[in-house]
Amino acid sequence: MVDTLFDSCARNAATIEKIDCFKNWIRTCVRPLLPHGALACVHGRTHGLGVSVEYIVTVDFPVEYLSSLDIQPSSLRHRKGGEIEVEMIKTPAICC
Repeated sequence: MVDTLFDSCARNAATIEKIDCFKNWIRTCVRPLLPHGALACVHGRTHGLGVSVEYIVTVDFPVEYLSSLDIQPSSLRHRKGGEIEVEMIKTPAICC
């Protein structure tokens, strides 16, 4: 069986344990598949009111651009035991 670039990328993804490993994986495995100069990977939650961003990991991305955005803490409302609870979501952490 011929090992394709995609197979190699998927196999290497299983070894990612830290943000530095993730960034290296993006540069060495993902970039050849999806050519790009910069990447911002966003982790968050979707809910009935929209999306809450929790983390932003950047790879060769101009952090100044993210700093210029108005990213505010948001609240997540959900039902728990018949009552509506409000959970504050902190301003997303930006990992450069």
